[in-house]
Amino acid sequence: MKARWWEKQDFQIIADNDGFAPYIDNCERYEKMNAYVCQTPNMGILLFESEDADKMDRSMQPIYVKKNGTEMENKLNSMMDHMWDGFYSGQVRMSRFPSVF
Repeated sequence: MKARWWEKQDFQIIADNDGFAPYIDNCERYEKMNAYVCQTPNMGILLFESEDADKMDRSMQPIYVKKNGTEMENKLNSMMDHMWDGFYSGQVRMSRFPSVF
């Protein structure tokens, strides 16, 4: 009998992103969850940000991350604004990008 995803050891759940998830080894798609359950020990988060002096008020996005040898292409956008002025965001945003790799 096939083990259910919650009975597996050392698993990670990632989004069902067709530009990324199908290219990761040892992952199984669970359509009802809209996710993949992966047993990949070397998966992590790559987090990078701009070190420019104007990094809080100038945005450089989207950023594309690709995996060599595959058709994987993951489009990243910057994090949410850091303030709220009551009716709209303050347009103050750090150019910081997280990506699964």
